[in-house]
Amino acid sequence: MRDRPHRRKAWLAWDRDDVARIFAGMYEPGEKRFKYIDTPAAFYAASQFDRVEREGELIGVSTLCSYTANVRGWISVCMLDGQVGYGDRVELVWGEPNGGSANPAVERHVQTTIGATVVERPFPIGRS
Repeated sequence: MRDRPHRRKAWLAWDRDDVARIFAGMYEPGEKRFKYIDTPAAFYAASQFDRVEREGELIGVSTLCSYTANVRGWISVCMLDGQVGYGDRVELVWGEPNGGSANPAVERHVQTTIGATVVERPFPIGRS
C-alpha cells in the first residue's frame, strides 16, 4: 500500500444546528429516530467509524467523537483523503445503515448527516 494514496489525520468540528436537530428528534413522536448521541463521548461500538462524505462520495472516516466544553461543541478525529484540506466542508454520516446493528446496546434508528468543517488544532472556539 505504500505506493497508493494515504489518508491523513485531521479533526472535524460538527455543525451545532445538525447536532441540535438530532437531540430535538428524541422528543418527536413516531418510530423513526436518529442515533442517540451519548454525551460527552458518543462511543457506541468498540471500534466506531462513521463515514465522511463530500458531495455523496466517501472521502474518509470519523471516530472518537465527543463534546468538549473548551470548544463548546462536538468534534471528532478523522482520516481523510489527501485532496481534503482545512476549512473544507464535509458531511458525517451518523448512525448505522439499515436501522442499526444486532448490537443490543444500539437502539433502532435511521441514519442522518451532520455537516462539519475540517479543522486543525488548536480548535476554533464557538464554531457554528
